[in-house]
Amino acid sequence: MTVVTIVVSIACFIVGGFASYMFFKYGLKNKYDNILKEAETEAEV
Repeated sequence: MTVVTIVVSIACFIVGGFASYMFFKYGLKNKYDNILKEAETEAEV
């Protein structure tokens, strides 16, 4: 393996990790907020 291959693979790993972190942070937060809102609405009844 060349140095370029190693550097590119590390960069892709970092970018992929950051992208998945952002997806789970914001994607799951919206889902969590919706579930919480539904629970509050149901509790008021």
